[in-house]
Amino acid sequence: MVTVLIATHNGADSLPQTLDSLCRIDTGGLDWRVVAVDNASTDATPAILRAFSDRLPLTILEEKRRGKNYAMNTGLDAVRSDLVFCIDDDVVLSKTWMLALKRAFDTQPDFDIACGPVEPLWPDTTPPWLLEVIPGTPAYSITPPGIGEGPCSPRIVSGPNMAFRMAIVRAGHRFNPAVGTDGTRFYAMGSDTEFTLRVHAAGYKAWFCRDARVLHIIHPFQLERGWLWTRAMAFGRGDVQKARRENPKANDVARVFGVPRYGLALVARHALAAALATLQGDRRAQYRTLWECGYACGAVYEGWRESRGIRP
Repeated sequence: MVTVLIATHNGADSLPQTLDSLCRIDTGGLDWRVVAVDNASTDATPAILRAFSDRLPLTILEEKRRGKNYAMNTGLDAVRSDLVFCIDDDVVLSKTWMLALKRAFDTQPDFDIACGPVEPLWPDTTPPWLLEVIPGTPAYSITPPGIGEGPCSPRIVSGPNMAFRMAIVRAGHRFNPAVGTDGTRFYAMGSDTEFTLRVHAAGYKAWFCRDARVLHIIHPFQLERGWLWTRAMAFGRGDVQKARRENPKANDVARVFGVPRYGLALVARHALAAALATLQGDRRAQYRTLWECGYACGAVYEGWRESRGIRP
């Protein structure tokens, strides 16, 4: 048996496409079901889930505490299968997705985590040069190019397309609610990576499955500079937290008013470059420097929080 787990918060703009693609995948006669966790949605998400109940083997749960990892753990409590395939509420699944992941687990008994390519589904308004100046993996969860079938780093396993054996959960590993989306605008990214790195350190290995492909829906608002700056800040915060977990002394640096001194210099440099790009009307430079400035601001903010003893 296979369980598909979805956590969704206000996913009305993309959730119908995700669920419709789930209706169309090739299941090859597998015994499977879907567990969908509504994470305190205030839009039409609950009604959308109910509307698909007659098309999918669907169990709908509710988690009122905001945060994807709270919802994921609530969903895991309802999983009765040995395999769980996790997707986000803004992906379109390839027809071969489920059977490809199942085949990977069947043929690779020494591997307990699996993932597949996450490719972008861009809106028509996307500038053709966007990925030349914005890193696609942290910005849009796009899988880096050139990864072949086989063992892979746990760092490339991402929330839109990850799977694992429930033996990991039964051994005591769960998602950390203190990491990742929490209902605030300036959260720290990295909840999926924190989970995969932690279980990898415990001895569980990851496999990359080329045929388990999903398309990640990119909304027009995710091309806007304000959204990208916020995303970069979340990435910067998450990187500082990750460095702290991997090396507790990594952030023992000189500080000014609790803020890492090197971070202040980076913020000033990137802010000046962003202002110059704006004055010159250079859109590429605006996007690039905005991302760099947002990342630096996130790292500085997390460093300041750390100096005050505020930790996830």
